[in-house]
Amino acid sequence: MSQPHNRSLPVPSGWNIICRRSSGQFASRRAGLTSGPIALLVLTLFLGTMPRGWTQQHTECAGELLTSVHGADTANGLVRAGDCVWEVSTRCIPESCHWDPRGIRVARLQGCRWTSDTFETMMSEITTPVSEEERKKGLVRTVIYIHGNWTEAASVRERGLRIYCRLKQMNAPPMRFLIYSWPSTRDRSERILRDIQHKSWRLDFEAFVVAHLLRQMPPDRPLGILGFSFGGAIAAGALHLDAGGRWGPYRLDGPAPERQVHVTLLAPAFDRDAFRPCGEFSQAIQQCGRIVNYYNSCDPVLKHFRLIDPQTRPEAAGFSGVIAARNSSSRGPIMEDPRIEQINCCCSIGRTHAELDYYHCLVRFPAGLYNLIDTSIE
Repeated sequence: MSQPHNRSLPVPSGWNIICRRSSGQFASRRAGLTSGPIALLVLTLFLGTMPRGWTQQHTECAGELLTSVHGADTANGLVRAGDCVWEVSTRCIPESCHWDPRGIRVARLQGCRWTSDTFETMMSEITTPVSEEERKKGLVRTVIYIHGNWTEAASVRERGLRIYCRLKQMNAPPMRFLIYSWPSTRDRSERILRDIQHKSWRLDFEAFVVAHLLRQMPPDRPLGILGFSFGGAIAAGALHLDAGGRWGPYRLDGPAPERQVHVTLLAPAFDRDAFRPCGEFSQAIQQCGRIVNYYNSCDPVLKHFRLIDPQTRPEAAGFSGVIAARNSSSRGPIMEDPRIEQINCCCSIGRTHAELDYYHCLVRFPAGLYNLIDTSIE
């Protein structure tokens, strides 16, 4: 089993703060987050202990960004022959109930530099048919990385490339690697709770965009998705929409394709009941061949997830594990569904909700990484 590389995991650039809108209340989506004194106190205490000053300087050269992490050899030849790496950004487009890819910004990593690309070009390469022999061997696998809340644009690229480089070191088959960047930068002109609320309102729209990306991919193409915190909610919501479900005001037209997506969740910030028959993402499980959930029963932020909605008092899937069975009375993770594997990171990383800390657990227990690239476990 691989051991964690401490040198490749520097001090976290910030904590991702979670928020949740209670399921079935999308009609009043602008009034979801409580501003009660308890929630305010808890969030303020956590935010007061956030590490500061770790925002990385933006650079167009991915090699410069990763040289200190992966070495000069990796930086000089970051993208492996046969691979493609893109960043898909919705940071400049407003929410809409209609699908319009024109505002989506796409950048491609060529050599060690990011260059502008088009959405059509990217999708053309991703959807290019592969031979039956390549499909059976699991070649040309698409992997999507989705970050969490309060993440700067430059940090998104760096973190996505960490995942890509790790998969490459594991001799992954040729990949189409997508770094999905959504507008999660903290707005310091607003109060903390108001800013978190605005970010939470955006999640269903981001899931709507990702679901449209999935709909354009061949159903039999090997696909893996990794989501951290809010990114896990976006991933689960996208699969729910792709399967024909509804989240908030969003729903996709047309028949739902049958997929076997491999999903890896890091500290997912959604209700642990979400995959149950009456849950918020009840249909997402239909699209999953396998789910690996890294939860942390010591996570100091997700521990208080229930305070976000005092009426339903949800418990975070990233704190107690997801439930895929009928019994919701147990506080431990339920693993009766053979497609779901759950790993408690508490003993590995302790009290933290920082994304880079969760990478320690991901490297030490690499089932989630193999889940993204290994077709033999389907």
